[in-house]
Amino acid sequence: MYPRIAQGVREIAEKEAAHDRAMRSILAERGMWPRPPEEVPHEGSNNWERLSNDLEILLQFARELHRHAMRWEGDGENAALGETLRKIADEASDDEFELRRLVAKLDPQALD
Repeated sequence: MYPRIAQGVREIAEKEAAHDRAMRSILAERGMWPRPPEEVPHEGSNNWERLSNDLEILLQFARELHRHAMRWEGDGENAALGETLRKIADEASDDEFELRRLVAKLDPQALD
């Protein structure tokens, strides 16, 4: 993978790992834990396919989190939770945009 693209992907991964820790903390405070994925995503045969799969997951995460944030922001008692979820969702959307930009730079025909 090209060095600049690799660095960009590492930066996004670090931000999303922080989001994962924050979400786990939010759940733990409520006596809950995350569910494992229903199915393991296809690994991908090249960098473009692997990152495209990650892009789809990140897009879905940001959309769902925005939906949940709106629900909690409207609940006066839990408005702070909604604001935290919205902040994470906004950051995930920014990461999704950046990952989309990086994926576009990869050659989808190149196998590694």
